[in-house]
Amino acid sequence: MPPEVNDTLAVALIVAGCTLTVIGYLWHFHTAFRRGTYWGFGCLLVPGVSFVFIAAYTKNVWKPPAVVLFGLACVGLALWMLRIPQPH
Repeated sequence: MPPEVNDTLAVALIVAGCTLTVIGYLWHFHTAFRRGTYWGFGCLLVPGVSFVFIAAYTKNVWKPPAVVLFGLACVGLALWMLRIPQPH
């Protein structure tokens, strides 16, 4: 594959991954606020509360974290594709 195509694909993956990550986080906060105002503000403002919320309601709220992880995986793949070779 020519380098230009590889770079274009990597940029598209970064944009898609960042978009998915933001959508996943917004969906997560929406889900937390629907569960309760305290959960919503806790997830939004207090570090670690999101993990407790996901652990407590895994059966009902597993989709937003999965979207976030998929978005982060896309960004990681793109960064791996764009790795800069180190001189020897």
